[in-house]
Amino acid sequence: TEIPVGDDQLQHLELARDLAERFNHVHKCSVLKMPTPLMSDSAATRVMSLQDGKKKMSKSDRSEKSRILLTDSADAIRKKIKSAPTDSFGVLDDSVISNPERFNLRNLLELYSSFTNQSPEQAVASLSGSDMASFKNLLVGALVEKICPIGDEIARLKKDKAFLDSVLNEGSKYAESLSQQTILEVKQTVGLLR
Repeated sequence: TEIPVGDDQLQHLELARDLAERFNHVHKCSVLKMPTPLMSDSAATRVMSLQDGKKKMSKSDRSEKSRILLTDSADAIRKKIKSAPTDSFGVLDDSVISNPERFNLRNLLELYSSFTNQSPEQAVASLSGSDMASFKNLLVGALVEKICPIGDEIARLKKDKAFLDSVLNEGSKYAESLSQQTILEVKQTVGLLR
């Protein structure tokens, strides 16, 4: 059973694996499936703060400017990217990939490359020599193109309470139907059913 996780959630999946393995070993069975992490090696798996490229982007950060939400408007995205620090080098060149002092600009480059389906190296090659304002405008365009339609759909769905309730209800019934067999097997294995 593959579970998509980021590296910061891996410890939780390992705990679930340990518990399933222990249960199966103690009861000499294979009732509980062993979850396997499904991890991407993309730069986008760990998105860093827009205000500090060394910190992970987080909803709990005090600064609204540190993160982009799926519900952000095009204007909000533009303002957040415009306020994101870069560095004093002034231009985008291949040193952004190897120079650790350029972590804020590298962070923005990784966002851009992820949203344009390029490697950071490909993005640098196509943008080499760009000034920060030009690069940020391109980044805003790439983000707005992908994020704003998602935000529009979220807003549309939030207005349709009956549809959301039906999806939640159907999902709950489906999850319950899937879990009932496993719960029954666990109860039989530990002797709660005769």
